[in-house]
Amino acid sequence: MVLKKYGQRFYDMDVTVTGMMCLALLDNADPRATEQIEELTSDLDNREYAELFNLEPEEPGEERSVITHECTIEMRHGWLVAADVMRPNFVDFSEDGIVLAYSSSCVFRPVLAYGETLETALNSLVNQAEEFRKMVFSQARKEQGLPER
Repeated sequence: MVLKKYGQRFYDMDVTVTGMMCLALLDNADPRATEQIEELTSDLDNREYAELFNLEPEEPGEERSVITHECTIEMRHGWLVAADVMRPNFVDFSEDGIVLAYSSSCVFRPVLAYGETLETALNSLVNQAEEFRKMVFSQARKEQGLPER
């Protein structure tokens, strides 16, 4: 039911869910579990990783280790969801700056969200996708000399 609720919004914003895992179902002693989290979060630095899971940041300059992933699995029991948000291109606006049309290409922005519930994580994805699209549209308006909305 939760996925159905967000399905149309994801479709409208060109969001594709690429990974989803419930940390409560993972065993922190299983190396495959830590590998899964590491794979999904490999592009994050220490600060971004800590923010994603609402953890205390590690010492500056320290590398994340498998221990961090094991601790994350032990401390967090919600949902980690990965998605790709397609970047709108060739945006066409009305004179007032309202989006009339745009094309989609194969340029994606990866997005990660964590939430105590699946619905919280998916809602975070929607919010991140909306912010990304607003930024792209704002930049396109500026490039075309149109007023901000």
